[in-house]
Amino acid sequence: MTRPSSTGTLVFTIVLGQPSWGVVTVVGLAAVVVVAVLVVAVRDRVAAWRHARWAREARWVTIAAPPQLEAGSAVELWRTLTGVLTPAIWRRWVYGTPHVAWE
Repeated sequence: MTRPSSTGTLVFTIVLGQPSWGVVTVVGLAAVVVVAVLVVAVRDRVAAWRHARWAREARWVTIAAPPQLEAGSAVELWRTLTGVLTPAIWRRWVYGTPHVAWE
């Protein structure tokens, strides 16, 4: 620190209730940083909880296609998957969106 009294002046200004714009800016930026860190921390914890929940209840299913298919079978497959994998909005916010993967 080049001026040791600057920290004391800053504290003195905050205690007296006569903040300068520099103090307001510093306090505002500190509040924004704290809120941003909290938001990221909560989001990461929720994501970890969702992942653990989905991984715990995950299933490996093998489905073989029948030798003969009707023309509307693909439409029915996608309609069923859309219905199963699109939960209500509140369920998506709380539990996340389920997913399916295949090869």
